[in-house]
Amino acid sequence: MRTITRTVVTLAAAATVALAPLGVANAATPAGPPPAPTACAPENVRTTVTPGVSPGEYTSYTFRMTAAPGTAPCALNGWPHPVTASHQGVPVEVPYAGPADGSASPVEFGPGSPVAFDVRVEQSAEPLVAADTVEFTASSTLEQIPGRFVATGDFAVGENMSVTAVYASR
Repeated sequence: MRTITRTVVTLAAAATVALAPLGVANAATPAGPPPAPTACAPENVRTTVTPGVSPGEYTSYTFRMTAAPGTAPCALNGWPHPVTASHQGVPVEVPYAGPADGSASPVEFGPGSPVAFDVRVEQSAEPLVAADTVEFTASSTLEQIPGRFVATGDFAVGENMSVTAVYASR
């Protein structure tokens, strides 16, 4: 019995030595670097708000999204939806903001390829409410992205708001 055990152990060791250069017997073969995190994750995006063109019947704001360096490109699609807003930490009610235009196409997003969308706030009898932080959701080409994106910058909230589809920005 002892001879059989020694023979099996010797054969196993010999097989490991013979197959190791082929990478077959070496379970600790490095797999390469892990994949880069996606640019579409809210924690990998910086969004700023700037005043846009305001023709008089509405006030426009441009939300510009920039991906963190080292992230993997992804595709965004559709109309982002503002969910919550605040001004100096005090919550501001955000009404539903429907699509401002009728078509949306996937847009490449990643480091060096920022995207933007515009929020239009119609003038009305009700005064606009100031905000400096807005949380919103966005969609990829296949589904809604989990989590909320955060935008900072001066912004006004009104009872009639609409959002353009995401577009390539520079």
